[in-house]
Amino acid sequence: MGKNNRLSVMMFVLMALLLLAFLYPVSAKEAGEPSVTNMLEALEATGATATDITMRTSVALPFVDSSKELLALGQEWSKRLSVPVQSQLSREKHNVVYQSQGVWGKALLSIRLIGVEQSGKVGTYLVVSLSGKRSHLQDIENLRQYATNELKNSQLIPQFSTCIRGIYSDKMSVGWQKGKILGIFQALGAREVERLEDESVISVSAYTREWRPFIMTGNQKMNLQVATHVDKNNQLTRITIGTPIITAEY
Repeated sequence: MGKNNRLSVMMFVLMALLLLAFLYPVSAKEAGEPSVTNMLEALEATGATATDITMRTSVALPFVDSSKELLALGQEWSKRLSVPVQSQLSREKHNVVYQSQGVWGKALLSIRLIGVEQSGKVGTYLVVSLSGKRSHLQDIENLRQYATNELKNSQLIPQFSTCIRGIYSDKMSVGWQKGKILGIFQALGAREVERLEDESVISVSAYTREWRPFIMTGNQKMNLQVATHVDKNNQLTRITIGTPIITAEY
């Protein structure tokens, strides 16, 4: 199989898992919520420099009857989450979207209210994203708690996914990349579930009892994914760690 074909397969699997993460309910049977601090410590213990953190959740809201009502709903959530109120919608393929963003300390909060036409009604899905640099961790954590409280006040139960990016300052061999991933799994008490591998990209999913949310892949639980790739242009190796899966390009 050629390189392009393998990469296409990897991206297809990633998109399928993303769909599962956002559309299927997350089970809660083991320990507590994922700890961003523990994930950062596991990543940095391998010698990586953590650079960026992103958290994201998606919740379904009540149906509305029109784009006008969707705009009003988006403006309401802008006020509740303290981001600028926008006066118009955009269209993305067949969907209508309300979006806005604001700054909390040094972290960024973005909201997208996506309207999907369904049998004459408009289904609405609110996506809340929090992001910042490694040094902005406290602002991101404070923002997550704030957003969680606002969502719970509307009887919504958010499940935030977490994605952390890092770099190693040299181009690593495949063996070294696998060793770094294994080191993170060992630190988080995780066992490998499945693996996708290309000449320049390695992506391994796993399951850990350190936190409770998980998704099902086949008949196995999964709540952790780590991926590496060599950035030849910048002479370094990039690593990304996500729970329950990576929800960004890697």
